[in-house]
Amino acid sequence: MNELLGLAVSAHGGLERWRRIRSIDVSLIISGQLLEVKGFPEHQHTKVTIDADRPRTVMEPYGEEGARGIYTPGRVWIESRDDGREIVELKEPRASFAGHVRDTKWDQLQRLYFLGYAIWNYLATPLFSFGTASTSKRSLATTKTASSGEFYRCAIRKTYRRTAIRSNSTSTATDY
Repeated sequence: MNELLGLAVSAHGGLERWRRIRSIDVSLIISGQLLEVKGFPEHQHTKVTIDADRPRTVMEPYGEEGARGIYTPGRVWIESRDDGREIVELKEPRASFAGHVRDTKWDQLQRLYFLGYAIWNYLATPLFSFGTASTSKRSLATTKTASSGEFYRCAIRKTYRRTAIRSNSTSTATDY
């Protein structure tokens, strides 16, 4: 871990504290102009849980009453909250956006893919940033300002294993 990242991690409880996190739970109200354009003008009140060690997001309630939505990179589905019975699924959801333009409407599963992907990345980024084996970092320039002191910048590259749904093969995906 470089010096700058070490300072940030230490200020927020230390590396061992961050490594103990297995999931993150948040309550959200989801809305916005993009979702309105895509056909979802309402505000969605939901509880979101992400897995800290792999891309997986659970939103409940989602869609119809008594249902929850689950995002993974290769599959999204809506299931019953009572018994886990699958209501509807979409395999390879990213491919379902092919040919879309700005005004193309989404269905519930495409919306689930977008929200699950975005929320997982928003919430999991600090976990990957703080010293996991699958993360590389490098310090960028330090900027001094007359009014507020020094600002530090750091570039972080995260890598996670993606498992294909229809086979036992794995590949590595990298985001910056």
